[in-house]
Amino acid sequence: MSEIDINPAQTKKTTAILDAAKQHFAARGFEATKLSDIAKDAGVAVGTIYLRYEGKAGLLSGVLERAEKSFAEAMDQEELWKMPFPDRFHSLIAAIFATAGREEDFARLMALSTYAVNSGTHDKSHMLVGIAAHLRDGVQRNELRADVDIPLAARMAHGLVEGAMREMMAEPTRDPEMVITQIADASERWLCTR
Repeated sequence: MSEIDINPAQTKKTTAILDAAKQHFAARGFEATKLSDIAKDAGVAVGTIYLRYEGKAGLLSGVLERAEKSFAEAMDQEELWKMPFPDRFHSLIAAIFATAGREEDFARLMALSTYAVNSGTHDKSHMLVGIAAHLRDGVQRNELRADVDIPLAARMAHGLVEGAMREMMAEPTRDPEMVITQIADASERWLCTR
């Protein structure tokens, strides 16, 4: 079931489930989080969660999908689409990092996204869709290699950003601008035609 529910009471339950899940996943990680604890905090039965999501990985996907909407907005800024691709890498990654800084617990949640992606429940994440759209645009402009496998490259780019966020969580003294530049430089060498 999607987040769009017909009944306002159902929407309220879905919101409560996602809010509780976000808190549990961010605080405990994927493995230690129990659906029974989420259900208790959300004021619903465990079965209600299963009616809406395909298990714990599906629920994590729902949490990530809701959180990633702000990332999709950050990646869809008009000025980004006007930039040549080598310049766009840095600006895109900086926009993602800036959004992560404003979104409470997002870095921790993104570090868990591998569970959702590997389960197949997170294929349509806003972030992956946004990255893929930018990559397709770069190929159409002949600024990216024409042989780029867009879905694979989007997952790899997502992984680069996720890995960088994990690294910065482990070592908070790292300079974010340096990390952003390193990711952008690596992406440019990997994907650009020049």
